[in-house]
Amino acid sequence: MDRSEVAPWLKAAYPELEPEQEQECAEDLCLRHSFGTSVMADGVQLSFRYEAGGTALVTLHAMQS
Repeated sequence: MDRSEVAPWLKAAYPELEPEQEQECAEDLCLRHSFGTSVMADGVQLSFRYEAGGTALVTLHAMQS
C-alpha cells in the first residue's frame, strides 16, 4: 500500500477508531478492533510498517480473546 493512502483508508474503513502509535504498537502504526464474540475470532489487529520508497507493509491478525 502506498504510505500516503494509509490514513485515508483507515478513516474510511474504521471511522470510529483511532490508530495506536509508539508504546502500544511494535510497528509504525497499529489499529485494534473488537467486534463481539465468536468461536473463530472476535477482533482484528492491523499493523503498518513504513518502508523505503513510500510504501507501507500492512499485516492483519485475527484475534480471539
